[in-house]
Amino acid sequence: MPDFNHYNNAISERIFILSIHEQKAKGNLKGNTSEEQYDYYEKKYLNNATYIKSLLQEYPELKRLLELKNNSTQRAECEIRKSLYAEKEQIQKIFCDGRKFSGTVGIYMAKGDIHRGGRSVAKVELDNGTILYYKPHSLDKNIKYQELYNYLCRKTGISCKMVRYLSHDSYGWEEKIENIPCKNESEVEHYYFRMGIHLFLGYALGATDLHGENIIAHGEYPVIIDMETYPGYLKQQSEKDGSSVEEKINKSTEIKLANSVIHTGMLPVLTWGRGNRGVLISAMGTEEKTFHDLLEYYIDGKGSLGEIRGIAYRDGEEIRHNGWRELMNLSEIPFVYQHLEEFENRIIYYESSRGCPFSCSYCLSSIDKKLRFRDLELVKKELQFFIDHKVPQVKFVDRTFNCKHDHAMTVWRYIKEHDNGITNFHFEVAADLLNEEEMELIKTMRPGLIQLEIGVQSTNLDTIREIHRTMKFEQVAEVVRRINSYGNVHQHLDLIAGLPYEDYESFGKSFDDVYALEPEQLQLGFLKVLKGSYMEEKRDDYGLVYKGMPPYEVLYTKWLPYEDTLRLKGIEEMVETYYNSRQFCYTLPYLIRHFKRPFTLFEKLAEYYEENGLDTLSHARTARYEILYDFARFYDAERCEAYKQLLTLDFYLRENAKSRPLFAGDERISKEEFRLFYDREDEERRYLENYENMEKRQLRKMTHIERFSYDVLGDMKEEECVLLFDYQNRNPLDHQAKVFCVTEEIRELCKQ
Repeated sequence: MPDFNHYNNAISERIFILSIHEQKAKGNLKGNTSEEQYDYYEKKYLNNATYIKSLLQEYPELKRLLELKNNSTQRAECEIRKSLYAEKEQIQKIFCDGRKFSGTVGIYMAKGDIHRGGRSVAKVELDNGTILYYKPHSLDKNIKYQELYNYLCRKTGISCKMVRYLSHDSYGWEEKIENIPCKNESEVEHYYFRMGIHLFLGYALGATDLHGENIIAHGEYPVIIDMETYPGYLKQQSEKDGSSVEEKINKSTEIKLANSVIHTGMLPVLTWGRGNRGVLISAMGTEEKTFHDLLEYYIDGKGSLGEIRGIAYRDGEEIRHNGWRELMNLSEIPFVYQHLEEFENRIIYYESSRGCPFSCSYCLSSIDKKLRFRDLELVKKELQFFIDHKVPQVKFVDRTFNCKHDHAMTVWRYIKEHDNGITNFHFEVAADLLNEEEMELIKTMRPGLIQLEIGVQSTNLDTIREIHRTMKFEQVAEVVRRINSYGNVHQHLDLIAGLPYEDYESFGKSFDDVYALEPEQLQLGFLKVLKGSYMEEKRDDYGLVYKGMPPYEVLYTKWLPYEDTLRLKGIEEMVETYYNSRQFCYTLPYLIRHFKRPFTLFEKLAEYYEENGLDTLSHARTARYEILYDFARFYDAERCEAYKQLLTLDFYLRENAKSRPLFAGDERISKEEFRLFYDREDEERRYLENYENMEKRQLRKMTHIERFSYDVLGDMKEEECVLLFDYQNRNPLDHQAKVFCVTEEIRELCKQ
């Protein structure tokens, strides 16, 4: 049985917390304070082998993780011993002053951060009394830093503690540095003088995370023992003359705070936590004006906190409330994207309305009913800026973009009329509010011009009623199917796990209902219990237990046990990998025939990943095809050949690969067939568009031909099917290659 204490309590701490709450609720914990109750729990339960065994039976995932941790620890310890004895002479010379050792007294794992597949820092105690640390990464930069630090110390006339290292490409050895107090005031002065040199180097090199745990006081010598963040990165910017106030504040914040010596982590900094110490500021009806005033106060020293409306703050032992600030006119908010180069490779977010007319209990927008819109002429001007600069995607953050028909129609007409053929606009909409005029406009848009995110959340009527949703799923389904039939809009449908009255089976039904609509993406989210929401008010009634830190994600409810939440997490990962990737559009429907329902397929996939240790590994895109093929063979061995060909189809729809995947087998098109086909295509261009200036060799590089023995695009009858994949002309919604059936042409060419 795994030992909790030996295998890293971080793995099991959530189960402990849950167990403590359960025992406390049953009245089984003795003690007047939480500390006394925990001590009792530790003695009565954690030291009880029978109780630990029952916990592992109740939470098999915990047992599996502990066993994985145990196995990785044993492997790492073997590596350490092997390295230790292979370098015995060097280690004796460098760390033991020539004293020989024959073995170890102990190797103590998990003494630091995790690296390289679960390996961690280890404390190694040799039988000659020497203690050193094994680190699973190169120590070259420690050595280089020490040389630079020693140079500066010598230049300032002060000595330096030289740490002994033995470094390799992927691991290294470091001597143990004892923590020794300073003997007198003079040593304290010397200590802080040397810390000043470390601070200078840390700032110059952009280091972070140099807190107390990473620095050891060895008498008058401060010694840095963890240099993972050396060198770091400091963004260099200079303020421009004529910058707006907003730009000035942004740049000043970045320069004066993020790029200061505070960045190193060496100096004490007041942080705000859950206690009553420090300064706590909160905003009420704040919006951008209040935030702007706060930045001016802290950065430019303007005014006082007492003059800023819309905040509450702690002043000593008193809480001061400056009153609510009036809501802003949304059109007064500055446009922040004038310098698009600063947002390269980032998502562009845009807001044309704020607030929401609905009252969903999990959403903070349900509290503030003040719905406001940005001036449409201003919106058009700003959208034209994005269009002119050919921004790849603009994501509207409006809570319900189509809650006002005229507003939505104006924006949609504008982006359609000014379409640059590149920019995509993302909108979150209520599908059941889309009217006939809007639907007809959407039908005429360029494929890929817009994508729609539609929050279904659940199809359980009791759940919908309880969370104050007004959605009619039948109407949503009709709209989604109709938009699907247009073939020009990417649809993204959302579900939320952890809502009231939704248990595992009910969620599975909601999943199947939404899956049947065939959206481009199906997002499985988990309830966030936001502070101040109606959902938080009802947490006791719902048995809601959630994380105490943002984003306050649900752990379990009275309907959904924790183990079911974990199962849904596994299913979420499988949906992301195999459905939302759009890499398996032909294989998945065929697989579902065997499992009867989509939810069961993804449930079994998650179990297969876990049972085969696949869930703890990172897989290349091509490896996912191999895994799905093995999964299909495991559950439905009779149709192996069909799965092999469907996976080959899915593979070549997305991948212009010149090396075949293993499951695809040998090439089925002969060299002569390739030659004949491309000779004719080079002369006549029967299929390939936009290839006018390309030679025959280039045609072959941008296309692929594959022979199948099943009708893979149809009903999977056993008949020959030859497909041409065109990678220059992809579907903008799912990025699949354009496909042509060239079976008859290949036959005709072979007869000549």
